[in-house]
Amino acid sequence: MLLQQTVWASQTITFRIIPPEMTCPSFLFAIKGLHTNSEDLVKKCIRDTWNDDITTQFIQNGVAPMGKKERDNAIRSIQKFKDSMWTELLDTKGEGGIQKPTFNVYANSELINDSNAWSNIHTHLAGRSYHNSKFGHRQNTITPNHCGLCHGVDHPRGLCPFPEIDGWKGPGDTNTIPQRTGRYPQNSGRFAPGFRY
Repeated sequence: MLLQQTVWASQTITFRIIPPEMTCPSFLFAIKGLHTNSEDLVKKCIRDTWNDDITTQFIQNGVAPMGKKERDNAIRSIQKFKDSMWTELLDTKGEGGIQKPTFNVYANSELINDSNAWSNIHTHLAGRSYHNSKFGHRQNTITPNHCGLCHGVDHPRGLCPFPEIDGWKGPGDTNTIPQRTGRYPQNSGRFAPGFRY
């Protein structure tokens, strides 16, 4: 009803309703169960896995039905997407206060404008095994948490950044808010239309 009306006006306020430009989430999945706190080690492991023969072949199979120009554009966009990857370490703990760090994995999903292509790539990458002799094996989870404050899936309630916002009027202990160091990449580009598996 709001979209059909388009413009709403009264003596005190006028506003226009437009549909939002939807983008795929930048949060991909979380890795738990690693015996390290080193984001550098984990990022290297992820990059090595995303650029190995298995993922390369998966991408080649996905773009095979395209024409040469579309295929080249799609491969470039996927590589930019993979290169945009960053992680955030959450200082999560298990029973008894034992450290059990969680590594959230993100990438600039604006580089892929086809939701089906993003979903297929996301499913493949989240299903890969991330392990290293230095920190053991992993347990991947696509939706590891459900924050009771903001309903985000990439952090538990105790690590929600919302209470840090000026003017916050809800519950939350700001002493437990972690430092978020991840930066959203400024890469630009679009995914070739028609990419599918």
